[in-house]
This record gives sequence, C-alpha cells and structure tokens, in this order.
Amino acid sequence: MRVVIENYDWALASGLGLEPDTFVRFCDRGPHLVASTFVELRKVCEPGTVIAGVHYDLNFVSGHAGGAIPGLYGETPDGRWLAIDPPENCVAVQPAWQLWYLTAGRIPRVRHMVIFDERNRDRLQQAKRQCLGFPRTQLQYFSHGWTENVLQPLSPFRNAESEKQFPPQWVGEFVLDRLEEINLLKTRPLQRPLPDNF
Repeated sequence: MRVVIENYDWALASGLGLEPDTFVRFCDRGPHLVASTFVELRKVCEPGTVIAGVHYDLNFVSGHAGGAIPGLYGETPDGRWLAIDPPENCVAVQPAWQLWYLTAGRIPRVRHMVIFDERNRDRLQQAKRQCLGFPRTQLQYFSHGWTENVLQPLSPFRNAESEKQFPPQWVGEFVLDRLEEINLLKTRPLQRPLPDNF
C-alpha cells in the first residue's frame, strides 16, 4: 500500500504545481503505520452502532484497502456522509491533518467514522445461521511526515493570513498536540524550539 500512497503523493504534488517529489520527501523516514483493525460484529450487531466515532486522522494521508466489510463513511464539505467502499484490490486515499496544514486548508482533511449499517445485516444473519463469527477487518496505511520536518504551509499557500492560522511547528510536536487534545498523551516530552530561520 505504501507504493500506492507514494504514487498518490507524486500525482497530487504535480497537480498542485509543486515539485513532483514534494510530498514524498516530506514523508520520507516518517513513522508510517500499517494497521488492520478488527471488530467482532456479532457483538455489535445493531445497525447504527458506532464502531469508530467521528474524527480526523492526524497523519498526512490514510489509505483504506478495498474489499473489506462496509462501514466506513466520509463527510463531504457540505456536511453529507458518503459510504466509502473501494472495490477489491483498490485503495481509497483520504487526506488527513498534515496535508491540510501544508496546503493551508486547500486540500481539506476528511472527517470520517465507522458504523455498523444496514449493508451488513444480511451478511450478519447468514453468519449467525452458520454459527460463524462475523468480523469487520480493514487494512489501513497511515502515511506520516517525518517527525523532524517543519510543518507549515508550502510557499504557494503561504501568506500573512495562512502564517497566522498555520504557524510553523515540528511535525512531531504537532502529533503530540493532537494526541494531547484527545487525551491519549499522559506525559509530554520537552518541547524543542524551531530554528531561528522559521
């Protein structure tokens, strides 16, 4: 999946008029994460049950592999929720917080959630009749900027207004800030100041 995401990074940078390797360089040596999330849907079988509440991803972009059990929804800019169901052997790429920051909001971060929905009801009933478990698994790839990179709007998106709204900071500090906001960080390491030229 990393190759798919890197190809996306090249295409997006070119489409924005940036050097083609801008985002690949930003993510080089980043603490990328491949995760397979698992939920035993037999235990949360009511349609509408929230499996993962509404949230933004704090990384650069997220890739969601196709062919998984349905349930992933993304919010459109006008507030509608769309089912995200990439076909098997395809990947849905979702812009996340770091890309939003680098483009000063030009590329929106996407709020999303996972719920048990009507599309799973028939599959669940069949699994119950056969005394089978009914897991929902989703293979995901979370691409991150390198911790030691400075996160700030890239030059085409940088102006006086964006510099106020998106001040420069280390990618690592940015991640710690987000984790602190959602109470997933108990002890904060010492902050390191930015170099003078920022």
